[in-house]
Amino acid sequence: MRKTTRKTKQPAAPAAIANVVENTTVADFIENDNLEYMFYTITDRAVPSVIDGMKPGARRMLYSMLKDGVTPDAKPKKSARLVNSAVGQFHPHGGAAMYGMMASTLAANYSRVKLVDGIGDFGGAPGNPPAQDRYTEARLSKHGFELVRELSDRAVPFQPTYDDESEEPVFLSPTFPVLLINGVEGLSEGYRSAVPEHNPHKVMELCIRMIDEPDISDEDIFDILEGPDWGTGGEVIGGRSEVLKYISTGRANLTVRGKLDVDNKAKTVTITEVPPGVAVPKVYDELRDGARNGTIEGVRDVELLSDMKHPIRIVVSGKRGTDMEKLRRDILLSTKLETTYTVLMIALDRNRAPRLWTIREQVEEFLKLREEVLINKTTTQAAKLNKELLKQTALAKVLLDKEKAVKVVMAAKDEKTAAHDLAAAFDITPEQGEIVAALPLRRLSKASVLDAEKKVTKTTKELSAKQKILDSKVRRRTVLRKELEETAKLFDDPHYDRKTRLLYDEKPTKKDKKDSAAQLSLWKLDPDMGILSDVGNPIPEGDVVYTAFTGGKIKLFAGGGLPQRITPKTVAPDTSTMIACGTLTPGGQNLLLVSSGGKVLKTTTDPDKFKPQGIAGTGVAGMKLGNGETLVACLPVNGDEEILTLSTDGWKVTKVSDIPAKGRGGGGVMTHNPKSASDVVVEAYVSPTGFQVEGKKAKPFKRSAATRKGHPTQWAAVEPEEPTNE
Repeated sequence: MRKTTRKTKQPAAPAAIANVVENTTVADFIENDNLEYMFYTITDRAVPSVIDGMKPGARRMLYSMLKDGVTPDAKPKKSARLVNSAVGQFHPHGGAAMYGMMASTLAANYSRVKLVDGIGDFGGAPGNPPAQDRYTEARLSKHGFELVRELSDRAVPFQPTYDDESEEPVFLSPTFPVLLINGVEGLSEGYRSAVPEHNPHKVMELCIRMIDEPDISDEDIFDILEGPDWGTGGEVIGGRSEVLKYISTGRANLTVRGKLDVDNKAKTVTITEVPPGVAVPKVYDELRDGARNGTIEGVRDVELLSDMKHPIRIVVSGKRGTDMEKLRRDILLSTKLETTYTVLMIALDRNRAPRLWTIREQVEEFLKLREEVLINKTTTQAAKLNKELLKQTALAKVLLDKEKAVKVVMAAKDEKTAAHDLAAAFDITPEQGEIVAALPLRRLSKASVLDAEKKVTKTTKELSAKQKILDSKVRRRTVLRKELEETAKLFDDPHYDRKTRLLYDEKPTKKDKKDSAAQLSLWKLDPDMGILSDVGNPIPEGDVVYTAFTGGKIKLFAGGGLPQRITPKTVAPDTSTMIACGTLTPGGQNLLLVSSGGKVLKTTTDPDKFKPQGIAGTGVAGMKLGNGETLVACLPVNGDEEILTLSTDGWKVTKVSDIPAKGRGGGGVMTHNPKSASDVVVEAYVSPTGFQVEGKKAKPFKRSAATRKGHPTQWAAVEPEEPTNE
């Protein structure tokens, strides 16, 4: 029998695999690859340009809609068609992302100024998704058209598209400051942009004022703008100084709040406005969760009643006997209906580099853009007028001697020769000769002669006006002012009146301390397990819970963050290293912290110096421990007690008054000197009546005294004497 061998495919040689693997350092990878991606996300996706206030996707969407002819007076087209056109021609990214951007920023009803008119369901309220793009239609709004209508005059520079098959504007030519009016939210690698919306009337007033008064003060800018004005309405609470801060620096923190109407008779709280960036469905979920877990007490029902007429409407119904003002406060504290809006006015400059901008700088950039647009479009218009003037001048000359012109044309062998001969015969340029040679015979009438002369006069006058604009900065400023005044009329509608209320004299909502204290006293404490529930030791009203951990941390807890409904809660997120837990009167008692090395720290519990943490707090620095030391005891004291410390080879009783009070975080004072290197403190107790050790009353010793040798077998606190009846 013939023996056969089976050939198998050999694995690739290690050298071949090595050719595919690139060895590089993390630094080189970040510099060569990740850095390029980071730069791309910053400059071409997430951060707007300060010049036109647009992100690249929005800019390309509007320009694509202009190219597709969906202007304000045109019939709207399907959103899917418009999105695919923009993606295919100018913005090679996902169509879903482009449509989402169009729905949430350009066509949203809650935008301060809509740039796209949408037909169909575009979400209605913040956080609501739009209908699929095949069901909706869109076209440029009259305000959106203001960003692109001057592009036909080459008012801005153009650049090749991503595939070099066409061209697109580097930036648009808005007639109003889009970035200041519509604001922006953007997040990229290393940068977050958050520019608040402002009232259109006030922004246009500021632009006109800065043409007349470029050095206007920040206080005057504040007096004009007054503050943010979001399309979702809401309120700015306090923060006048913060508004001034972002006007002058570009960054600030504002407390913003939605609108909550309390009806004590109907026992309802109705929410009709939300803070900027807060999704309505998220608020609804927070309200239901809060009612379910007890953080919002007294809720009977939560209903989402939004519709086309009322895009934001959530009704919270209270139970009978509920304090509705307290319910309103709990809602604000437990949801995003009152939150912090961080202003970071970051945008790309003309070199596409991100930086922080003040309000003044943004308006200056807008006015600079408007002057550039005016120069560019005037230059284009002047070129067209100059061409028209050449044509009409030639006509006026030739039509004065029509018979001669006819003879020259008839004598020429072709059209090119006719144009050349006409130029020579009437002392006009070759270009004018071509224009005249192409004229039909009907243009040689007497009326045409008069018409040409009128057009020469008119065109000369128009060209002179254009040239004056190009030659005079003062003239340009006058024209710009008139243009801004005309643009301001676009906002002559009640829709653009102020929506956000500026409550600079109010303060942010805070939890009532009385409510917190009363709430904690309703709970009970299991000190061994560190659990708060309805089982265990009662917590006296006004007391706080203290907790200590082996690592030296301690915590005071006054009830912050506890739900209204009593369910078991640990006093800290991690109680695995807890050594002590109990209650004390803050300020009225001190804490004694005892280390395994024999040191004792007496520290205050005054709330002004030792602020209680919330339920999620993990403790603060209590006692500084040496190498190998642990915290073995934490004891609340009034000051007249005695402390018994027990070590593996000794014991000692010391008066608490002999231990000096120190600040929290210190190392304490030596009180129990170890008898040997292996002798460590393991227990400590306090008693106002002293201690019995080995059956005898123990005498307290000074801190500096030596530790008694030997670990006692018996010890107990001295029983207080019974009062005698006389």
